[in-house]
Amino acid sequence: MADIRKITQAIAYLASKLGNSVERYKIVKLLYIADRYSFRKNLYTVSRDDYFIMSNGPVGSLIADVTKQSDIELTPKELIYVENTIKLDCKNKLSSKVDLYKDLTSSNIEALDFAKENFGHLTKDELITLTHKMPEWTTHEYKLTPSVRRIKISDHDFMEEPENSSIDPFYRLEKKEKTYYKKLME
Repeated sequence: MADIRKITQAIAYLASKLGNSVERYKIVKLLYIADRYSFRKNLYTVSRDDYFIMSNGPVGSLIADVTKQSDIELTPKELIYVENTIKLDCKNKLSSKVDLYKDLTSSNIEALDFAKENFGHLTKDELITLTHKMPEWTTHEYKLTPSVRRIKISDHDFMEEPENSSIDPFYRLEKKEKTYYKKLME
């Protein structure tokens, strides 16, 4: 189950590491990459969020709400926590209001750092293009229509290899580790 505090702290962590004032959608994409990496390495995501493919690629449902500071799926108490932890400005840029990430584990930080260090230099549009090459997108994109705007993807989809392994955030792990985690998912 998704954890609003952990999602919010992960967003704040990425924003602070990228120098704050970061495009909201860039954070959404980097958190997706961190979640994909974490799942493939640890069999759980940082956010524990449900992912859907949408027109701009895979998106975590609660991650989108938290970055928009939307009360659609957030309780008033959760929204106050989000607003006290991250700031969304009028230009749709996020920044961190705190440097406290007590709910993030060392493996969470590893995944977030991986996303930042390897993909943090990309623009929002480049990240969208990258995520459109991932199996989570390519497997389900044909199902999107004007009346079907989002499709839930399973954790299993995170284990699929993209056609071009150089874009896969997991490809840097040892082959032995990949085989072990793939067998666990079978």
